[in-house]
Amino acid sequence: MTRRLTLIGLTLAGAAMVLPAAAPASPPGGPGIAPVKQAEEVIVRFRSDADAQERADARRAADVERESGLPVRGLEVVDPQPGSTVREAIDALERSPDVLYAEPDVPRQAFVRPDDPLFDFQWALESTGQTVAGRGGAVDADVDASDAWEVTADADTVPVAVVDTGVDLSHPDLAPNLWRNRFEVSGNGRDDDGDGFVDDVYGWDFVGGDAQPLDEHGHGTHVAGTIGARGNDGYGVTGMAWNAAIIAVRALGADGTGTASNLLAAYRYAARVGARVVNASLGGPGSSRAEHDVLAGASNTLFVVAAGNDAADVDSRPTYPCAYDLPNVVCVAATDRNDRLADFSNRGATAVDLAAPGVDVASTWPGGRHVLLSGTSMATPHVAAAAALAFNAAPSLTAGQVAALLRSTADHLPALQGLVAGAGRLNAGRLLATAAPLLAPPAGGTDAGEPPADEPDEGPEDTTEPIAPTAPSRSVDRIPPGLALGVPRRRALDAVLRRGLGVNVRCSEACTVRLEVVADDSGPGATLGHGATRLAAARSTTVTVTPTVVGRRRLRGAVPAVRVRAVARDAAGNPRTRLSRRVDIARR
Repeated sequence: MTRRLTLIGLTLAGAAMVLPAAAPASPPGGPGIAPVKQAEEVIVRFRSDADAQERADARRAADVERESGLPVRGLEVVDPQPGSTVREAIDALERSPDVLYAEPDVPRQAFVRPDDPLFDFQWALESTGQTVAGRGGAVDADVDASDAWEVTADADTVPVAVVDTGVDLSHPDLAPNLWRNRFEVSGNGRDDDGDGFVDDVYGWDFVGGDAQPLDEHGHGTHVAGTIGARGNDGYGVTGMAWNAAIIAVRALGADGTGTASNLLAAYRYAARVGARVVNASLGGPGSSRAEHDVLAGASNTLFVVAAGNDAADVDSRPTYPCAYDLPNVVCVAATDRNDRLADFSNRGATAVDLAAPGVDVASTWPGGRHVLLSGTSMATPHVAAAAALAFNAAPSLTAGQVAALLRSTADHLPALQGLVAGAGRLNAGRLLATAAPLLAPPAGGTDAGEPPADEPDEGPEDTTEPIAPTAPSRSVDRIPPGLALGVPRRRALDAVLRRGLGVNVRCSEACTVRLEVVADDSGPGATLGHGATRLAAARSTTVTVTPTVVGRRRLRGAVPAVRVRAVARDAAGNPRTRLSRRVDIARR
């Protein structure tokens, strides 16, 4: 018997509410926002044991004057004197052994909202309590998109596949953000890239068996717009990602249903052409070993799937692929305007990973239109797009790490307690703020940890062939912790010998960290100093790495620079290794 799947995220009140025509808005950037100025002053932090005379000596040597104090011990604003630049002042200050760091007093300005004229309808991105479809809602019942955009609004380097009913490739809000297969020549009737699909420039249609994954239903176009409608372009709506690379993969027909075999082929295709994220706002009852194996085999790809619209508990009445316990599958429920579980949404304290807004969601519709729709399908692409932004901000993240971050950074809502794992609703701002500085490789650093579990899938190309059986089991934690190191660009030799080298260590979860200082040109074993710390939770701390007797002797010799090598292990013993940037040793 052929298993059929359906889209599970479309709730209509008679018909979809069509939004006003997308007329052009004011120029990008909006009125009244001045250009960002260059920094003119310097923020400096002195060591806690530096007295007033030592601070004054450091300022005098750097040719700066104290402008004001700041409400943190040792922190103050200084003004470079005429003839001295901000950069020169910073370099001079950091040569002092009494200075922890110095940096430009960088400018800030009001964040510019996207100028898309229908943005006010997009309460899921910014909820001010505005009325949409005749209903108001709670302030801040959104995903904090504007906070995420302060980190990045771009995901055009992170292909996102929309496995659905197809996509309106000519929609003005979507056409600029479509993925293009650069290895394929359009319309020449040949399989230029040798992937088995002729002319698959924008994706593939597994229903019609051709390279025209057009949307004959509307569902897929709406999902695509939430992910990546072109943002800040003065037209229509904005996607979570203003710039995106949407791969159109049609696996469902005009009636919104399809077969599991088409769906598995679509999953496989999306992963093989490079999708880091797949949005699958669909599902059905009954597990499939083949589906499980295909998803598990594409472990480099994060699959974000809908929980379903039956107001059921997925833990006791499973819907698939939502209920597969795989580290690269994230299942999404829907919340309403008041940050409660939507009345139609499925739930599951174990199977459902988090929720996202899914009621009266404004997005694209075939024919250049924009409509409001409700469903877990409308919630899912918010999460898929947030994941794409995270991958763009920190490309070294694995699918499993982004899945874990989506859960750990979500807003905890009492109304979701017992309904969604962690009672969490997507917070894209916190996701990006955590992912970008914490897990992106540090400048000049290397990651020598164990290889991620999601190696490229080398299985059979034809998914109808027998696949080695994989018994479903509970996930085993094989994901190493995130680790970042912060060190100064230079330190005075006397300061290192007297006080050691201070290193800011940040871990994404509870972990133990061992550190060693090595000469910049040294191989393993050439250790100059040691340090260690234990973090009880995701946080940062400063660790002093103290030189050994041998290390002191070498530092006094001809060591021009050092680096810090750190190894962090989480509770499961998974290691993550980082090598810091170079720290120049200043000699007087």
